[in-house]
Amino acid sequence: LRVPLVMRYPEKIPAGSRVSQGVSTVGVFSTVNDMLGIADSPIVQVRSLLPGINKVEVGKPLLAERFEEEMMAARFAEGTANGKGPLVNPHGRYRVYRYGDYKLAQHSIDGTFLYNLAEDPGELNDIAPTQPDKVEEMTRRLERELNRLDLPALDAEVTLDPAAGMDKETCESLLALGYVESCDEFD
Repeated sequence: LRVPLVMRYPEKIPAGSRVSQGVSTVGVFSTVNDMLGIADSPIVQVRSLLPGINKVEVGKPLLAERFEEEMMAARFAEGTANGKGPLVNPHGRYRVYRYGDYKLAQHSIDGTFLYNLAEDPGELNDIAPTQPDKVEEMTRRLERELNRLDLPALDAEVTLDPAAGMDKETCESLLALGYVESCDEFD
């Protein structure tokens, strides 16, 4: 995934600064806290991105996932919604992990894919079939991150605990955005 991130805060970010390394946008929360002098929560998954201005490695792990079963793109015939590949299949769940030049993509329906981003930045050539050792290495690295962050398995049932303090209206808003699969717990 490539999503540009632009921030402006002259008190903390010098004009023209650029962080060229890949970072996780999950670090934006900690970055805003850092700019405002607010201490991070101990449960933050990705710390401030500000040290990246000074070439310090930041914004790790590079991990993205989609857990809803159906996307709005599901109304299109398969392969016609923005291209082809594990990240644009409107059905199923995916998780993507990037480490170094490699990107591992796991899809609940389509399987596992591996890309060398240095050689194939457009992610056109799945090298998983020819590099099983690299797939195994990347999978081990991903599993360590999942355990560290206490994230569910790709095939885990996504449930909502009404006792967690969410009301039905909030659940329905999250359902409309694809963050939860059902609000049946409130019926």
